[in-house]
Amino acid sequence: MTAAAAWSGACQAYTLREAVGLAVLNNPEVLSKLHDYRSSEDDVRAAKANYYPTVDLNYERNRQVFDYPPNTVASQRYTTKGWTVNLNQSLFSGLQTYNQVKEQGYGSLARYFDFLQTSENIALQTTQAYADVLMYRQFVQIAKDNYALHKGILGQILQRVQSGVGRRVDLEQANGRMAEAESNLIVDNTNLLTATSRLARLIGPLPQEDMADLPSLDGALPPPQQLMQQAIGHSPAFLGALASLDAAHAEVNARRGAFSPTVSLQLSKAPTENYDGYPGTTHQSSVAIIFGINLFRGGADRAQLASASEKYNSALDQTELACRNLRQNLEQSYATLVRYRAQLSPLLQHQLSTEKARNAYRKQFDIGQRTLLDVLDSENELFSARRNYINAQIQLSVAQASVLAYSGALLDALQLKAMDDRADKDLLRHMSRQECGGGMQTPTPVDVNAIPGKLIFDPPSGSSIRMPATMSSDQAQQPDQSASKKPGWQAAAPAQDPARKNNDNAPSQTDAAPRVIIRQAP
Repeated sequence: MTAAAAWSGACQAYTLREAVGLAVLNNPEVLSKLHDYRSSEDDVRAAKANYYPTVDLNYERNRQVFDYPPNTVASQRYTTKGWTVNLNQSLFSGLQTYNQVKEQGYGSLARYFDFLQTSENIALQTTQAYADVLMYRQFVQIAKDNYALHKGILGQILQRVQSGVGRRVDLEQANGRMAEAESNLIVDNTNLLTATSRLARLIGPLPQEDMADLPSLDGALPPPQQLMQQAIGHSPAFLGALASLDAAHAEVNARRGAFSPTVSLQLSKAPTENYDGYPGTTHQSSVAIIFGINLFRGGADRAQLASASEKYNSALDQTELACRNLRQNLEQSYATLVRYRAQLSPLLQHQLSTEKARNAYRKQFDIGQRTLLDVLDSENELFSARRNYINAQIQLSVAQASVLAYSGALLDALQLKAMDDRADKDLLRHMSRQECGGGMQTPTPVDVNAIPGKLIFDPPSGSSIRMPATMSSDQAQQPDQSASKKPGWQAAAPAQDPARKNNDNAPSQTDAAPRVIIRQAP
């Protein structure tokens, strides 16, 4: 992984690209897959060695003693010594060598894609961990603000109670809500420590610099109608399954070669001293063409062929499984992307509207028009709205990274490349291109404007009620100018229900959000 450009200066914020580069460079899982791939390259070279002749050199020193029967030939005692050079070259072996080289080559290619897939997975895990750290840092900050706000409200209520104008039940209510805000802060801080530990496991100790925001990867995403097709051609998981299928097919052909005859060439030369007792050096040379065929090996060849055939069937099933997993992962990650992309606008609208309502509740509480419970509920709803909007922003970026990772394009989108890209280009060109049938299902957006509104009360006879249209995010950010024009802001007496009905700018107490209790992340 090329990460040299990442270290541009200590004054700049730490980026996602730097984090992913460090993770892929130093992660033990990625390095283990890299070593597996390099080992498989050596297996290919070992298989190719069968194309070449074998040359053996032997030295022999032999003491010969011949004791013949009496009255026949005189006994002989002599020592022979000499060198023997043998050369063996396979001329034909039923294409076993050819198919064994293909088997090891495609097996090495499968290990290469396994290495790439692991790199993409670690890049995605690092992106998720990086995003979690960013998210929980923001959660901790707004939890601190929420706690400080509840603490300030508690102080105001305490002053009112001590001065005799406040109720003690309000003090207890505020005290309980502040304890809840403290608990939420503790949980968020614990979740931040957990996320930081998870990121440190991937990249090592975290740097002291500030962490930059997540980059937008939307520009690297292909159109949804082309997403599946591009993923088929670039997903390391699917391509690795295809390479394993080709390796299994080559193994079947190699096993078939065991039933074929073999033809080999043998050359030998042996200068020997005292050969058969004759003084001097005797030179022996031979050239032979050897034809051979196995007639019986206990059924081993047939059993090995059957085993290879079953491995091929298994590889077919694994390829189909890889296709289904690819489609499912893409559909789910893309659906998640569409979901958070669609949620951003209403969540922003909810946050801004809740903030306006909270401000109105504060003013009305000061003049006795709202209860403390109304104010605390509005603060709690705003706290929840801010968390939801931050979460949607972060998860949208993670969903973009997920789609790219499953397509094998996350590292490219981050302008990083694999540490080792020496895969056999010839095998890549001739690798099987099995179809991964069926397109990807894309989520159907919900047309909220087509959903009719439901009334919770019967309108007066002869009157008509027009349902409001959904505001855009731009409209949601515009300040509300209608509050000062409506008389409801000056309604008196908190016990009078009509005063609350006249307030069109703030939700009623029954519309207040439930209390938010944050759970610790697993």
